Amino acid sequence: MIGWAGLVTASVIIVIADVAVSDAYESLIYDHEVAAECGLLSADARGSFRRARDDLAARSNLEPDALKALRLSAIVRAMREYDNRGLGGYKAWCKQDGKAGVARIIAADPLK
Repeated sequence: MIGWAGLVTASVIIVIADVAVSDAYESLIYDHEVAAECGLLSADARGSFRRARDDLAARSNLEPDALKALRLSAIVRAMREYDNRGLGGYKAWCKQDGKAGVARIIAADPLK
């Protein structure tokens, strides 16, 4: 029989796991938005993104509305970052964050 302390510990582990997956999901969406804005998404990267997104969504145990909120948060964050770069400033952002984002997207693909 599992005692109270065991249930609390198991609940904390589940919450931490859900937070980690939720953070990874939001980061994946952000990376996708940056890479898309920079014109860096190849067909391979788009496929990797879809597979990674679907995998993280399934593992998150989050309701569709919560996943939508994470997507919107990531999209707004990427848009604000782009706006903060000013005219021409996005070029360095694309070279650094955009290319790194594509690499993270491909690395997150559960089939790779």
